[in-house]
Order: sequence, then C-alpha cells, then structure tokens
Amino acid sequence: MKISKFFGVAVVSVLVGACGGGSGTGSGSGGGNQTPQTVEGLSMPQSMSVVSSSTEVAGMRMSAMKRILKMFPQQVRAMAYDGAGTDYTTDEVNTFVWDESMESLDIINEIMCYIDQTGYKEMVNQDPYQALINGAECRKSGSSSSQNDQSSGSNATSYETWTISSTRASNTDPQIVNIWFPEVDERTGQPDGYMRVQTIVSEGVSDDMPFGSFTLNFEFYDDNDNQTGGGVLKTTTPPAGSPDGAVAFMFYENGAETEEFNLGGPVDVTLQHTTQIMVVFDDADGNSGIAVIKRENEVTQGDNPALDAGQVATAHGFVSGMNATYDVAFNGTHFYTTVRGSNPLEESCMDRNEFDTQVWRYNLYYKDGDNAGSRVAIDSGFPFKAEAGDDTVFGHIGYWGIWVPYGTDITSISTLVRENFGGQQNQDPQEYTLVQAPGKMIKSTKTEVLMTDIEGLALGWWPWIPPECNDQNGDITCEGVDQIQEGNDYIVEYTSDTTLSLAEQGNTNVAEAGFYAIATRTWDDQGENLNYLPAPIKVSIPWFNFFSNQLGGSVSYPFVDDNGNEVTTKATIFVETFVNGADSAFDQADSITLHCFQECLRGGITQNQIDMTNNETPFYASVEQQWDQNGAPIAPTDAAATYTFDKATLSLTVASVAGDDQHADVGKVVKLATGVTPGNSSNYQWGIQSQAMLTSIDGLASVWDTWNSEVSYRWETGPNSWNIYSAVKDANGDYVEFDAPIQMLYKHLDSNDMNWETGDAQTDYHNVTYKLEYGGKGELWGLPWEEDQNTGRWSNPITLKDGTTLSDGATNYVVKGIEREQTMVEEGDAATCTDSLTVDENLVLPTANDVDGITNDMVSYANKPVVTDAPAVIEGEVQIVIE
Repeated sequence: MKISKFFGVAVVSVLVGACGGGSGTGSGSGGGNQTPQTVEGLSMPQSMSVVSSSTEVAGMRMSAMKRILKMFPQQVRAMAYDGAGTDYTTDEVNTFVWDESMESLDIINEIMCYIDQTGYKEMVNQDPYQALINGAECRKSGSSSSQNDQSSGSNATSYETWTISSTRASNTDPQIVNIWFPEVDERTGQPDGYMRVQTIVSEGVSDDMPFGSFTLNFEFYDDNDNQTGGGVLKTTTPPAGSPDGAVAFMFYENGAETEEFNLGGPVDVTLQHTTQIMVVFDDADGNSGIAVIKRENEVTQGDNPALDAGQVATAHGFVSGMNATYDVAFNGTHFYTTVRGSNPLEESCMDRNEFDTQVWRYNLYYKDGDNAGSRVAIDSGFPFKAEAGDDTVFGHIGYWGIWVPYGTDITSISTLVRENFGGQQNQDPQEYTLVQAPGKMIKSTKTEVLMTDIEGLALGWWPWIPPECNDQNGDITCEGVDQIQEGNDYIVEYTSDTTLSLAEQGNTNVAEAGFYAIATRTWDDQGENLNYLPAPIKVSIPWFNFFSNQLGGSVSYPFVDDNGNEVTTKATIFVETFVNGADSAFDQADSITLHCFQECLRGGITQNQIDMTNNETPFYASVEQQWDQNGAPIAPTDAAATYTFDKATLSLTVASVAGDDQHADVGKVVKLATGVTPGNSSNYQWGIQSQAMLTSIDGLASVWDTWNSEVSYRWETGPNSWNIYSAVKDANGDYVEFDAPIQMLYKHLDSNDMNWETGDAQTDYHNVTYKLEYGGKGELWGLPWEEDQNTGRWSNPITLKDGTTLSDGATNYVVKGIEREQTMVEEGDAATCTDSLTVDENLVLPTANDVDGITNDMVSYANKPVVTDAPAVIEGEVQIVIE
C-alpha cells in the first residue's frame, strides 16, 4: 500500500465525518438533543493546492447559467449541447495542479474530496449519524494493471461507513466534528485497524480566509488498539517576516505499516514514514508564496535478509517517491523548486500559466436532439436496509451486484427494504426479495470490427490448439503451433504489414502480416509481469479467441457473416451484459438450456480441479472437431455438456455430460464445492469462466462457430464477491432491471487529445480502438492506464477533449472532464525563475510537537455512538429532511 493510500484512508475518514444525520445514542461530543437550527455549519476548503489551476474561475459562471435555464427552458432546449444553461455547460469542473515536489499534497486534496462527500455543514447539530463514502471517487493515480481476463471484473458500488458527530454550540463557537472509522485492507476487504479523527473548525472559508481556520487531528490504530501513527492538518499563523495578510497551513504525519510480499517466500516489509509540509501564501489570493515539503521513508525487512527491503518495497509501489526535502517559491507566472542539500543543485522552473491536463473523471452528455447537452442518467441501483440475522444492515443493490458492510452474512438476507428518504420511508416501504446465485451469466451479443481496429493491441491468449493441427486431419492450415505451449498465457499482436509495435526492441520487424506471439505473462498481487519471447512467433490456426482490455473482453477471428462465410478482414467482438430474470432469454420459458463444446465447467468444482493438480481440471472433456473425407468440417451433433439456467434461482445446473464417467455430476450447480478456494498457484484465483454456450446448435457448422453466433452465453463463478450475482424481485415477483453501462467503440485520434497540438509527433494511441463504458456520473471506463516508473503514479495517457464525440451506434454523446489534474510545463532555463523567485531554506517544518492531539471528550472507538438509523449521507447527498 502506498503512503498516500495509507494516510489518505485515515485522514479521509476524518473529513467525511463532518456530514450526516440520523438518530443514534452514545457519549461522543456532539451527541444528544438537537440545538436550535439558527446555528449554522462552517465550511472548509474544497482543496488546499499551492498552485491554482488555469480553469479556477470556471465555476463562477455556473449559477448564472442555471438561472438562464430556468428562465428560458424552451430556448435552451433548442440550443446545441454547449449552449448556455445546458448541463454540459453548467456542470462544475474541479481542477488541481500537481508537481513532483507537491506529491505529498495529494493526500490533503484527497481529504478535501472526502469532505465534499459528507454534507457536514448542513448536518451540524443533528444526532450522531453514519455516512456512506465512495472512496474510489477521491483516490487518484492508484490504478494498476489487473487480471481482467480471468473474470468479468466488477464496478460494483462499494462504500466505507463512518460514524460521525458534528456539533456547534452557537454561531460564535467552533464546530467540532468527531469521526470513528474502521480501516479496511484493500486486498482482502477485511477490517485492518481503525481511525479516530477530530476536526475543530473555528472560522469558515471566506474571501479573506480562503482556508478558514481549522485543526484536524487524526490517529490510527491496529486491531489490538495500539496506536500506529497520527498527525495533524491545520491552518496556522504565518512565520515572522511574512507580508501583511499572509495565510498559511501545515501538515504533519508519522506512521508505520507492515506488508507481506511473496517473493520466493514470505517477506515482511515495514515502512516507517514521516511527511512534513508548511505552505505560506503572501495574501488571500494565493498567487505567490513559499513552501517546504519533506518526506522520509525508512524501510526494514523481516525474516529474509537475502532480499533487499528497499528494492522489494519500491518494486511493489510500497514507497511513494524517494526521501527528499523540497523548497518552493512561486508567483503569478512561475513555480520554482529545489531539492535541499542536493549537489549539484536539483532545481526546476515551471510555467504557472501553461499546463498539461489529466482527466480523472468524465461525464457523458447527449450531443443532439431535444435533450442536447443534458447529462446522461444511469439508473444503476438503490440503497436499502435489511435484517441479517439479529442485525439491521444498510447496503446498496444494483447492476453490478450487492454491497453490505464487511462481516455481514449475505446468505442470511432474504428481503430488502428500499430506502425512500425524505419522510416517506415508513409510509410506503418498498420491499424486494433478494435472489443470490453462486455465479453470473454473461450474455454476449456479436458485433464486428475491422482488423485495422485491433492492429497494435495487446491480445491475451490462452491457447487451445486444435488436435487437427498436429495430426493434419482436415483441410486446415496451422503455423507456429509447435512453439506454443498450452497452459501459458500469451500476449499476441496483429500487424497488417511487417512491423510490430508492442514487441521488445530489436524484434519489431517481421516477415509478413499476421498474428504474432510476442510474450508470455504471469500475475501476482501487484498485477501483470511480461516475459518477452526471444523472437516473435507467427501463429496461424483456424480460429482464435483472445481477450482485449482495450476492447472490453473477448475477440474472435475470423468474423463469420450471416451466411456463414468467413471474413478475414474483420474480427468479432461482443457487447456484454449480465443476465437476470428480466432478460429476454426467459421470454418463452422459466429456464433455458445451454449447450457447451469447449471449456465446459464442472458442477461442484473440487480443490484438485480448480488447482489443476493430480491431472484434474475444472472442465469437462471438450468436443474435438471432426472432418469428412474431403477435409471439410463436420457439424457437431452433441455438446460436451448441457446445462439448465433457471430464472427463479439464476443458477446454472449440469443437465448432461458426454463422458460416461460424469453422470454423477448431473443436477449439480456449477460453482466451487463447499470449502474450496483456489490455491496461490491456481490460474483461477480471480474467477473462472466457461467458453461460449448456445441455446440451440441448429445450423452450427463447426465447433468454432460457437463464438460466431449472434448471441452466446458464458458462466462465471469463483471465490470472490465479483464472481457471484445478486438480483431483486418486486412485490409482483418481477425482477427489477437496472441500467447496464452504455458501451461505445471509440477510435482515438490525437486531435481529440487535450494535450496534443497540431505539429506534435503522432502518439502510440493514434488510431487505436477502445471499448468504453459509461456507468454514471464521473464513471467512464476503458481508457488505457500507464505507470510512471519514476514516481509510481498511474495515469491515462489519453485525455479526451471536452466535446469529443462518442457513440453506441444509436445515440451520439459528448464527454466533459469534471475532475482534472494539471501539470505545469517546464521552462528550458531555471534562470527564468531565479530572476524573480528565491526559496527560503529557513522556513520551519512542522514536527510532532505541532500535533495538538484529540481532546479527551472524544470517546474511544469501542465507545463510539451507536447509530441505528439509515445512513444520513450517501456520497455527499444528504438523505434526510433537516427541519
């Protein structure tokens, strides 16, 4: 876990605590009866960046635009998507500025983001309450590669739950926000200690005080109640000699964290880290000032002295940046940094008015028609409460599945009550029946792409070599298969000429067009590891099935048209959705029969089968393609296995198996047997899927045609929460349908990139096709990610311009970046800065003595207020009526 994540989760909970309402009991300061509502809550800043963005003033125009929309709705409706008053125009944009010297400030802006989700100002003097916070909206540069081709993955809504008390005695007293928050291990989802945070806001944000006046103290503890760290974020008095009207803030944090890495054996790596920041602005406008930022990381190892702890930690992203002290000076035109003590001097001079932009979150809008400029709304689910054994729990159900707090026994939940906030909950409760399946059915609808659209993409390939390639039975051509090992995971690239773009340097030139295996890959806890082949291997077989992150799933070649003709200039990709009981597949009956020919999953998968030990596999024997005397493929008549997919349970059951020794499996549900968990060396730790299954085999010309059917199905199961499926039925017994993400093919052009200018060199992403998905506000998925090897930060190498057109084939949309990070462009000569800017190496850093500590009237975690009402705030939206 990186430092930013470690501290971010801790402090974050703090600010989040500032919101929410709901009934509760307990002795935290702020509990008890309501005080008169004439007492107003105080505002904290939304960000505390040293450098303002180039679009900071954009939000000032929003309220006027919204008034226009209300005054002249008919005229606005006729405007273009970017006309005055449309959602596209009025939706606010949050922009932050990043510089390597300010990396530690990322933590602070994460804190501000969490605050923005809490509604703490509106909820002042309500009883203690809980808030659900979506941390994914605040964590940046934390994405990494993942094993997406073992599972359908999940974008399920996941929350963190805080208990909060927010009080203010009068309009002349400070506001006190206390937070209690269980920390969760990011890998396992299990509790991993807890946080206790207290914020005292003495004065709210104003023109004269852009940060207001506040002190935020935080402490984090392990599961044994031992304090493992803590710190403070607060506004402070500027140092002596500062200009009149100067404002300042400081940050100090110290803590320790231990992670276990598996590198030929378990290795415990402990990181002791300290971050110190002091920022002084010359005035409230914040156009000029000085700062000092110091970070220290001390890494120690555990029981394996043969491995260098520092190298182990850095290689796994455990240490965020090297130890350094940065001195900073800035004005309205430039930003100057030096590394204290460096020899020769390490310095950089940045232009404060020229930026490269990285967009973290996009909104999608209708491009034309009567709703041009309107934000696209996705009905992806709803919050609920339910009885789980003796406990009342609150969660969320939607397209991606169900979320409940950690430790909840989901199997004990049978009924959900939809949370209808605003006073209607008890008057008209909406109850739903929960249906839980041990896997999920994925429906694939065929569509096509040109081969030029997949050129240069990394295609994942788990090879299945037709036996006919080895015995030459049938009129088929195979090439390179003798060099391919089944069971390996390969990266394959297609080229239409003689140049590969992904191969290792020196191996990019090949003899002819085709598919080339360029590397094998393995996976560990940190993601993907590539092992390049000594030379690319040209591979040719009658049928390929690949996985592509860029295209969002399976890719098969060649494309087969409606007449059964192979089209070698095209490949097949799929629009994929989860199947629930409302799907059209159940229009004719309450169950469907599915036929499987290749990689057909067993019922009740055992430990040996999932680990592929003792010569066992999780699949039934596949059907081998047969050929007639003329070398033409013979149409298969019998599947390797048939299954029944039931509407009532949404479970897949074995109906028949071709093998004579498998009849005992008939009637078994396709899932892991009780107590089975994939071992550390299993290929299926992330989940396992079948190959394509069909509702009918009529007209099937060959085994390979299963993937060329207009509609096919795959079953996924496994040990993880994202491998199972949950749905709900209403009072009439009908399944509730949630909106699936909007799926769009997008071929990127450099001219659509916010950071590319005419005359710049063509990028590696020009003319590359991606399948994008939009899941609601701010959630656009599918663009590539890259890691900066120097900083360990992840980012998108593509930044779409506002107004870039996307389409799902029926409707045209445009995008707008609503959360952006800007990076200043470096000047060629440091003297451009030193002529007007001087750093102050005497600026004093905060120390542990500046940590005020949490006051004694905030109770311990064990004695935190007990809240029984539903969460009063969800992702920043206050859910209750405040009277």
